[in-house]
Formats: sequence, C-alpha cells, structure tokens
Amino acid sequence: MTEPHPLVGSHFLSRQEDGRFHWQGDVVSVVETEKGPMALCQLYSWVGGFPTNKVLVFISEMGFNTYLWFSTAEDRNDYYYQHS
Repeated sequence: MTEPHPLVGSHFLSRQEDGRFHWQGDVVSVVETEKGPMALCQLYSWVGGFPTNKVLVFISEMGFNTYLWFSTAEDRNDYYYQHS
C-alpha cells in the first residue's frame, strides 16, 4: 500500500492577492495528472463552517505566500479569528 501524499489531511486558509481570506478547507486526496499533482480540497462555509464545494487545485499553485497550512482545523480556525 502506498503512503498518502503529505498534504492529505492538512487544513488550510488561502488568501487573495489583496491579502483577504479566500478559502478555508482540507486536503482530501491528491491525484496525479499529466500537468502535475492536484489536491482535491473540501471547502467550508465562512458563516456556518459546514462543507460546501470540493475543488481541484494544482499543488504548484498552493504556495506559502497564498496558502497558510495547519495541522488541525482548530488551529486554522483560531488563526482566522485572530487575523480577520
């Protein structure tokens, strides 16, 4: 059995170019494509915190200047409340 990609199970906040928060979510799985690996992400509502959409994002686009990474959803939520 292969090990899951290191991002699977990670929690994140993403930011827009102007610094505002864009998405909050979790990496559900990573799929290999011809153009590189993509993360399947479960997104959550900003209002109620419930699951909304799932999106595929190229891992190469999930850099540390636009995505903030957390070990737990609680850490992600704490960061959001402290910085929003």
